[in-house]
Amino acid sequence: MKKFEVKKSYEEVDIEGDIYRIDLSDNKLKEHILEGHNLKEKADEILNMPSGSSVEQIEQGLEEVKAVTKDATDNLLGEGAFDVIYPKTGESVNVMADTLFQVIDYLNEKREKDNESKKAKYTKKKKK
Repeated sequence: MKKFEVKKSYEEVDIEGDIYRIDLSDNKLKEHILEGHNLKEKADEILNMPSGSSVEQIEQGLEEVKAVTKDATDNLLGEGAFDVIYPKTGESVNVMADTLFQVIDYLNEKREKDNESKKAKYTKKKKK
């Protein structure tokens, strides 16, 4: 009898010595993509604020970016991850978002390599 093992749909990453397990199931992957898009939109919105914006509008916008970054981080890396990593960034939402995008880029690159490997495996020409 041939035995098959099922691969797990998660990836582990090390951020400043802490290990985080990222759920890569279909539903969570969809959430991660949408949150990354939402984070980028919110950051662009703040960067493109009119020069006449009030201090209150700017502060509110920055708090919104922080909240979106926290939600995206906790969803991707696990509840409470933002509270652990954020102080290590010097309490910088910019550095926090950069860290988050590095993780997302890594996951995208890994997925692309896996897809290329699978494609190569299944498209090899059979020798006669």
